Amino acid sequence: MPERQLSNKILEKLPTMVAFIDEKRRYRYVNKAYCQFLGLKKEEVLGYSVSDVLDDESYARVKVKHDKVFDKGKPTSFSETVSFRDGRKRFLDVRYLPELNEEKKAIGLYAIIEDVTEYYASVDLMRTIHDVIHKRGRRIDPVSIDELLKFGVDYLDVDIGMASSIIDGVYTIEWVQTAKLDLEAGTQLPLETTYCSVVLAENELVHTNEADKDERFKDHKSFQTYGLQSYIGTPIVINDVVWGVLGFAKKTTRREAFSELEIEMVRMMGTAVETVIAEQAVRSDLMRQRDDMALIAYTDSLTGLKNLLRRHGNVRAGAGNPL
Repeated sequence: MPERQLSNKILEKLPTMVAFIDEKRRYRYVNKAYCQFLGLKKEEVLGYSVSDVLDDESYARVKVKHDKVFDKGKPTSFSETVSFRDGRKRFLDVRYLPELNEEKKAIGLYAIIEDVTEYYASVDLMRTIHDVIHKRGRRIDPVSIDELLKFGVDYLDVDIGMASSIIDGVYTIEWVQTAKLDLEAGTQLPLETTYCSVVLAENELVHTNEADKDERFKDHKSFQTYGLQSYIGTPIVINDVVWGVLGFAKKTTRREAFSELEIEMVRMMGTAVETVIAEQAVRSDLMRQRDDMALIAYTDSLTGLKNLLRRHGNVRAGAGNPL
């Protein structure tokens, strides 16, 4: 078997994306992993330009790196966010290896690519959660939960993120991040019309990417009322009691179903929200106890009068007493 055929056979089995690009920036070879990443067949890629795959801004940046390889004939590597013409943004680790002719001139390059979007997103999430819980000196700051929600909305590519309380059957949006739905903090909704009610019924994290086909949602009042296709939500539990739900939703179906990493990220965000809310409850209770103790200290238990006033009255009553 010719050497190149053997090499291509090996490349086809690699989970890493590999492509060969000629001097005109056209694809001359792409392995199976590369095609799967693009969601295209080989015949839909081979012969086409890299500019047909990337958006204009990303292609301009990548072309500079191509030029460097072709000009110097040396490998180069980089990591950055790349936008595709289908609307996706992915964080990629890329290494370019030049193919040299007998004159040591680069006639093409191999692109070896790893999609590390989820890895770096998880690192960002860890950093964000750490900031929420620790870097703020453990003081209660509602803005922290807003930041978590914004992060979740951006990463999950959804329209809205909410942390809502459900107390005595009353559903209240406590924190919300959205630019596409007309909802704001403080809004109260009928519990039975919310996606959160499905989470409560399941008593665990729930997610769907096609609510109109999901048995839990398609005939439910939540979908009939709001028509949101994609949803993921997890219970917020404080002291073993369900306090509310952290949820994210999108009007339309996401390009891909929620991944295992995204599911775990939502669980982690739920834990962070629980921590902030629980601490807020503890501080509120301590402040109430402090106020109660202050009231006791300044109030006579028998008369109910303020101790200071009662003491002042005793002084006045005994003003003529030599003792």
